[in-house]
Amino acid sequence: MLKVGLTGNIGCGKSTVAKIFQTIGIPVFEADHEAHLIMLEPHIIGTILEAFGTSIVKPDGLIDRKKLAQIVFGDTEKLEKLNTIIHPAVQHAFSEWCKIHESHPFVIEEAAILFETGLYKEFDLIIVVSAPEEVRADRVIKRDRISRDEFYSRETAQWPESKKTELADFIIYNDGQQQLIPQAIEIWRKITRVADMKI
Repeated sequence: MLKVGLTGNIGCGKSTVAKIFQTIGIPVFEADHEAHLIMLEPHIIGTILEAFGTSIVKPDGLIDRKKLAQIVFGDTEKLEKLNTIIHPAVQHAFSEWCKIHESHPFVIEEAAILFETGLYKEFDLIIVVSAPEEVRADRVIKRDRISRDEFYSRETAQWPESKKTELADFIIYNDGQQQLIPQAIEIWRKITRVADMKI
């Protein structure tokens, strides 16, 4: 079974692409969703509060992710600290999930910061979803109801898209001009051929 990483910068539309692969029949592990679930676990909440203080806790005792994001985005050291708390747990969950789906030729992990965390080295192939910065900014500002400054704060916490596409095995262009489904199907065919050769 091949492990394929699906990534791209904020607002690129990787979740939409992930849903296309799921429709085709490829199992997709959503790392960001798993991270949200992990942040509900009491011992993780405790570790985050120790690292970032009690100002980020809501009245119900859970983490206010928006406040946490305001603290870590734009501060590389704090973002790395958060990643060291969350990402080992996410990758452990992914490893266990892979065991359930090992009969498939390949599986996909959709994750925002595969490159930034160095996790991309653990995958057989990488797909990067690419979109122009202005398009991504407009999507995120509308979706998350944040300011343009907040978007660029998050954007600068990630590798430049050009650096990611250089290291990608496949690129899907989500610029509003090219259709996503034909691109995804072509990549599915190519990865399936590679997986068949591995068997």
